[in-house]
Amino acid sequence: KVPTTDQPQYAIYEKYKQLYEEGYHYIISLHLNPNLKKTYKAALEAKRQIDEQNINDLEIQVYNTNANGVGLGLMIYELVDAIKNSFSPMEVNKLADQLVKNYRHWVCPLEFDFVKNHQWVMGLADTQKKVQMRLFHFIPVIELDRKLTIINVSYTKEAAFATLMGLVDEIISSKNHKVNRICVEYRGVFREAIKIRNQIKVKCPSAKVSLQSVGSLTTQFFGPQLVGICVI
Repeated sequence: KVPTTDQPQYAIYEKYKQLYEEGYHYIISLHLNPNLKKTYKAALEAKRQIDEQNINDLEIQVYNTNANGVGLGLMIYELVDAIKNSFSPMEVNKLADQLVKNYRHWVCPLEFDFVKNHQWVMGLADTQKKVQMRLFHFIPVIELDRKLTIINVSYTKEAAFATLMGLVDEIISSKNHKVNRICVEYRGVFREAIKIRNQIKVKCPSAKVSLQSVGSLTTQFFGPQLVGICVI
């Protein structure tokens, strides 16, 4: 982890150098969704500065995971397990690439301030969805991808949850996607989150299904009450 500064590329650069001096020669650098935090570009710049020094025994891989804290945490759990099981650096990096590609994450903000979140709402929604959310308090289901995408808006909380579960069902039933971990994240709706977690456990008994309170960064962005589902 690198402390947040006004010039993050320098902090990340110093961390890369510190790790190398401590004896690490293969670094995998994982970063949050750029919509939530601006470290990915800073890491690329820090890597460029390192690469210019032509250090033969140091390799750095920088990933934009498009994740929030929960999604990033799930990826780290998988990578730590791989390291503990004696995967080679190349195998760990291949797994990191696979996890980033397979990562899917949806968030359902149950109570959001349209004025406060005006910028991302206006950038994501078409006219009909904007009216439904602003005037009729429809609940959106948002996929955390490169740009953020409003998948659907629903009149009721139950309908929004059904949309969430439908998206997870598609991933679970896909033959092209091996599900390693699923996390249900929540803020302010603990009982609903437990119910969704239990439903997922029944549908996907082979995956590790966890429950996690969402961090402040996601809460600031999506509001004080939300349910999200993260799949890797």
